[in-house]
Parts: sequence; C-alpha cells; structure tokens
Amino acid sequence: MSSSASITVFAGEGFLRSYSGTKYLLDALLARGIHVRKVYVRDREPVRNAYDTLPYPASVYRGWNLTLRGLRRFNVYRNNLYKFAALLRFWRDSRHSDAVLITEGVHIWDARLFKRFYPQRPLLHFCQECYLQYFFPNPYCVQYEAISRLADQLIDVEPNRARVRSEKLGLPPIKWILPNTLPMKELPPRAPAGTLARLAGASEGFAHPVLFYAGASNSDKPFERMIDAAACATVPLCLVAFIAAPLPQVQMLREYARQRLPTGRCFISGPVARRILLASMWEAQAGLIDYSLAHDNSPNQQYCAPTKLYEYMANGLPILASNNDGLRHIVEGEEIGICVAQETTAAWGRSMTALLGDVVHRQSMSERTQSLFASRYCYEKLCESAVAEIAQLLCRGNMLEAR
Repeated sequence: MSSSASITVFAGEGFLRSYSGTKYLLDALLARGIHVRKVYVRDREPVRNAYDTLPYPASVYRGWNLTLRGLRRFNVYRNNLYKFAALLRFWRDSRHSDAVLITEGVHIWDARLFKRFYPQRPLLHFCQECYLQYFFPNPYCVQYEAISRLADQLIDVEPNRARVRSEKLGLPPIKWILPNTLPMKELPPRAPAGTLARLAGASEGFAHPVLFYAGASNSDKPFERMIDAAACATVPLCLVAFIAAPLPQVQMLREYARQRLPTGRCFISGPVARRILLASMWEAQAGLIDYSLAHDNSPNQQYCAPTKLYEYMANGLPILASNNDGLRHIVEGEEIGICVAQETTAAWGRSMTALLGDVVHRQSMSERTQSLFASRYCYEKLCESAVAEIAQLLCRGNMLEAR
C-alpha cells in the first residue's frame, strides 16, 4: 500500500453524539497507514471540544440564527456564505487526497461540484441509513439518491439494505458492509455498582430485574407501547429508560408510566451521555430494542441492526427485540434473546415475562452474549475485511479501476 494514500471526509451530520461509525472507519484506516487529511463536520449542536480530541484535523461548521424578525433574511445569506467557505476549504484539501468520503446530510451540489472540478478523485458514499424515494418520497431522499449514483463506491451498514439500495437505484452490488457495531477500545471501564440506579433516579435501588432502554420515543417507536407491555408482564420488573427527547416529552412519559405501573416499576430519564450509559448498563438484566414494523415497514426499519444491539451485547445483556430481519438473525440466530413475533403489547408482555422470569436461562444468555461480541461482533472482527479492502483501494488510481 502506498504510504501517501490519503482521504478527505465531508460528514454531513455530527458523528460524535450517538453512533460514531464514521469515526470508527477513519480510526481503522489510520491504523492501516492511511492519512486522514481533514474531516469537515456539519453539526448544529457539536459536543463541546469533542472534535478537538480526534487524531486527525477536524473542522466543525454550523449555522447560528438571530431571532429578530428583521434579521432572518440575513441569517440565510450568512449561513450560506459560511457553508460555501467551508466547501472551498473542503475542495482545497480534496485536491491533494486520493479519495473523498461523504456521509448523510451532505448537499448534492457539494458532491456534484467536487466531481466537476476533480473528476479523477474517487468519491465514496457511506450510507448509514436507507433513505430512498421509493419508501420516503421527499426532497432529501432525492438528493441522497443522486449522491449515491454519483459516487464511485458505496459503503452500507447492513447487507439487506445494500441489496435493496442497489436494486432500487440500478447500481452494481455493494460489497462493503460496515455494521453499526463499536470497537472493543471504545468500551469504557465498568462504572461502580449502583451507578445505573443513581442515573435513573432510583434512590433505593431496583427491587426487580431491570429491562434497560436508551433511545428515542417517536411515531416509529412510541415508548408508551413498552410501558403498556410492562403492565402486561406477569413477573415484576423495573423498566429503566433514558429517552432522547426534550424534557416535556420525558415528563409526559413519566406521567403515563405512573398511571400504568406501580411505584418503583418504571424509571424514565432524559438523555445521558452515551459513554456514561455504556459504563453503567451492565447492571441491567436485559436490553430492549423496539423497531416496530407496524409503524414503519420500510427497509430502514425492516433491516435495522442498531448500535444499541451491539452495545447491549458488549455489556452482556440478553436482548428483547422487534421481529425484524436485521435483528432476528443475530438475536435468535445466536440464541441471545427473544424477538417478539406479534406486534401487540400483550405479546411484548409475554416476552418480557419469558426473558426475565427464567433466571438460569437469562444468565446463560448473558455469558454467551458478551463472549460473542468480543469474538465475532465487535468492530475489529465484524468490519476487518471491508476496512482492509477499502484501505487497499485507497492507493492512488486503484479506486476508479475497481468500480
């Protein structure tokens, strides 16, 4: 591999607030001798100083808005000028790179102008969601598809999503798959016992087995369903959730839980830093993943394999999940949990009972889950082959020939 191989990145969304697949890929390429020339990040709410800790230069640009009515038009002009200045710097660094990688949130004109000025510079599109017009008819998906068609190579996060994307866009098969897992080195040391209860606001600890959830509550996965399901379970349990939502929505969920569940059976909090949750979720007895096909039957939902799946595995949590193709082949194929076959609260309640009620089986699944993550499902194992191929093809001139 040429020691001069380099890459410039245009990340359309911040990649340090939740899933950090862009960071994991760049770290892996860096370890293989690829020079990461510069990363441009479009992030409206960046983690304070977080990007300064990356082992390669990063430039975060974001818009600010003045709220006075008379200055709104100025905001538009100012933000467009700010973005254009960032794009000029991106073009400058791209000129000296062997390839460019872009992610979601990048405007089509960013990619199109790059290919216009640097037609011989290969363009990689890292597709971390399955946004296609066929399933989501909106302008964002139009430009998202245009970037995929313009790119010289695509990277996907799930094999079935890659297949659907290729079929709907009339593209060659996508061979590079980087699942939404995380590296072993990203796992923080375990927090002291009792940390999870403190974070959840359970001053007296948990009296029953904990079913843990961290994530959103929205129209695709309303957390009220899980509260209703817990009310249907015939074994006592503690539903512990950290909801990525504004405080009013969190308070509404708390009130709903108070009406449906006995005191001490549900603890709902707002978002907590991902690294803190990673260090403390080991105290739970099972992890919850709800991607209901009843609310969204698109490939984005059907073939989901979210980061929380791998985070739960890393912490040895048996998994209770929706019956999606992307989840079922791991959760039930590896016998590390239960996929709920029917999309009803009663079925979820029965599955909660089955998973949390059998202590011996649950402990056995816990040991197998953590072992499987370390041996097969961490980033180092699951993505090693694809990362190695990407690194090899980053040598100057090889990428376009391999298309």
